[in-house]
Amino acid sequence: MTQDLIALGADGVAILNAMRWDSASTVLRYGRKLQAYSSAIARFLGNDPQ
Repeated sequence: MTQDLIALGADGVAILNAMRWDSASTVLRYGRKLQAYSSAIARFLGNDPQ
């Protein structure tokens, strides 16, 4: 769910509150894989899920 919220452009603080987490690092950890898939290099190599 966190990756979906990040992909939709939800604010990190909103995700933090919605998931009832205490640390922003948790949001970043869950979003790390999504970020790797959408990086410029991934798009260049054709691995962008969009």
